[in-house]
Parts: sequence; C-alpha cells; structure tokens
Amino acid sequence: MTKVILVALLVFSINAFASPETEMQKAINQVGEPCAKVTQVFHSGNDTDGSIFVSVACSGGQNYYVHVKKSGEARVVKCAVIDKISGGRGKPGSCFSKVN
Repeated sequence: MTKVILVALLVFSINAFASPETEMQKAINQVGEPCAKVTQVFHSGNDTDGSIFVSVACSGGQNYYVHVKKSGEARVVKCAVIDKISGGRGKPGSCFSKVN
C-alpha cells in the first residue's frame, strides 16, 4: 500500500538562503521518504488554481512527484506509484514529463 501524505510547507520561499532543491529535500524527508540529496528538480507544470507540479530526483535513485498548492500544502508521491496508477502506460521516469 502506498502512502500519500500532505505536508504544510512553503516550497519556493522568499528566504534567499533556501534553494528549491533544499526545500524539496525537506518536504520529502518530512513525510518519511528517503532523499539524501536532490539531484534534479523538474517543474512539470501549473494548473489554473495556482498549484505547481514538480518532479524531484534524489541521489539514491528515488524519484518523487510533488504537487504544491498555492496555500503551501504539498502532496509527495513516489514516481513509481504515478507510473503504476497510469496503468503502466508511462516508461520509468515518465513523471519527468510536462503536465498538460
């Protein structure tokens, strides 16, 4: 069974010292998923209500899909789960594709 956990965070904060990579790593680790170091952040797209979709690759080979609402609430899901939900139509790494 896959867990999808909501976390409250300010992803791309105004804080000049926090990089998107650092914020994504914090969000992923906060929900109990492993990510020692973020190696790639891919902005997959936006929706009409201001939410953003980001794919994140970590140094240990883990990949995550992060949906961040305008409020700062985020959902972190493993990319393997996204591929499985899509019925296996996507090849591994397909969550690193543009939304729309």
